[in-house]
Amino acid sequence: MYTQGLTLLSNVFTAGISHPTTATAPACVPSPKYLQIASTLLVHPLFTNRASNKERLEIGSRSITLLRNVLQDVGPRAAHLEQAFAFRTSTNKTGRNTRRGWIAVESHDGESNSDEETHGDGIKGAVSQQGVFRRAKDFWHIVGWAFNCSVRYPKRWRYWKILLEYLLDVLDNDWTEREAIDEEENQAKREAEHQEKRRAKHQASVELDLEGDERLRENKVLHDSLLIRYLGGFDYNYSSAPLRRIVKAAFADGSAQSLKDFPEIFENETNEIRNETTHKRKRDEKMDVTGEMEFGDYEEENDDGDDLFEPSDGSPSPGLKAKTMGASTYTSTMGDSDAIILRQKVMTLPSTTSQVPSPGRSPKRMQ
Repeated sequence: MYTQGLTLLSNVFTAGISHPTTATAPACVPSPKYLQIASTLLVHPLFTNRASNKERLEIGSRSITLLRNVLQDVGPRAAHLEQAFAFRTSTNKTGRNTRRGWIAVESHDGESNSDEETHGDGIKGAVSQQGVFRRAKDFWHIVGWAFNCSVRYPKRWRYWKILLEYLLDVLDNDWTEREAIDEEENQAKREAEHQEKRRAKHQASVELDLEGDERLRENKVLHDSLLIRYLGGFDYNYSSAPLRRIVKAAFADGSAQSLKDFPEIFENETNEIRNETTHKRKRDEKMDVTGEMEFGDYEEENDDGDDLFEPSDGSPSPGLKAKTMGASTYTSTMGDSDAIILRQKVMTLPSTTSQVPSPGRSPKRMQ
């Protein structure tokens, strides 16, 4: 279902972009909700490390292709990515992250077995109702968990890395685009104000009134950027608590404390699907020469469901350690080279907004 849906969205979008009247006619951009679902499919366990077939494994590549095409060809503002990637997490009485206290349960065929309403977004299913932007507490939860995976769960890191890299590109493009709009609008306002001042009889008082909020007008579009939202507004410039969380996320190393600060986003997402061939062979060994199951297999067969997924905690069992240690751990506590590059990008995010004054605050306080 998801494969066909992503293919349809990509084809319709690409056809609109390549149309001769693209300059005058708007492209058929997927709604923010569909883009949000595509981002969830990138990292959802059932379509990544627990994918039951090759078709499911293809969903991730189709998702990132759609997301990148939208970002490159339309841009973050026109595609309303600030809506697609807005966090909508709430916590119910049990302490679990939910949307309005409702938890959808997804079956192995990718459908939700819940009959609950979809809370107004018109899309059912666990991927929609319990996507990454509803299960994660905030952007820094994604950052911290992704970097935890880079050290401790490499098989999960290969998927979270793609989403994190994409989100950082979205933040950068969104900021650059809004900054250019602000500068263009401000330049036009400065020219108009300059002409008005020349005609004004009380130039001094007019100039005083205009200087007070000049910086605010220059950056009014930036105030709505995704980066500012992820930073929690401008308050982080005056409080150390948000900055500490950002630093902790950027240096998440898979330690016990780091896993406590930034726990897994999907339930049991580090578990891996068991090899079905091995599972079948073990059952065949219990068959007698007549082809009938031995008595007692019924009880063992019922327990097989508990063994469909094997934990992947970064500490291979003694029997597998020699075989898998090299592929499942890194010598550095910072992860592989890709993780180090992304950590550096994350650390530069707060400084990007350092010259943008907070609404209602004097620019002098930013010095």
